[in-house]
Amino acid sequence: MEEPSNSPFEEPPTVHISGNPVIGFTTPQVIGRSKSSGPKIFGVIAIIIAVLGTLYNFFGILSVESTLDDYGKIGIDVTRNITIWAYISPFIGIISSIIFGYAGLQLYNYQKKSIFIALATVGISLASGIIGSVIMADSLTQDAELGGIFAGVGIFTTIICNACCGLVIIMPLLINGEDLE
Repeated sequence: MEEPSNSPFEEPPTVHISGNPVIGFTTPQVIGRSKSSGPKIFGVIAIIIAVLGTLYNFFGILSVESTLDDYGKIGIDVTRNITIWAYISPFIGIISSIIFGYAGLQLYNYQKKSIFIALATVGISLASGIIGSVIMADSLTQDAELGGIFAGVGIFTTIICNACCGLVIIMPLLINGEDLE
């Protein structure tokens, strides 16, 4: 007894539907497209940045006293605002970094909400940078006009840096947005 062969070069089988022969009826093969690896790569990069940011801010907490001493040595008037900000700023950075790491993990799992979570951390960083620029510029000089210039430069650079970070964050959405769920 001969075994049936699955060779594509043989005569297709005849199928009878309602008594009428239908020769060579086959279904088309549909090949799906695989997901891009871009979100996974950006997710891993975000997690690495979050770990580094958390460590940096943790060491910032440990070195607050020496930082304030250094400010005094170079002639910066260490006011109560600078002291309070020196303690609060690293905690804001740690919280922001942890949230950014969570967004990276979500991006690694192809979640679209991760983009918006990461953009929220950029907003936190932007607000923190603006507040820090104003506090530092206020304490650096007694001249209000010069302090305003320093604050303006600090705010401008903070906005530019955070805008660049925001553009990098939305890249996975722009490149392969259909891959994100």
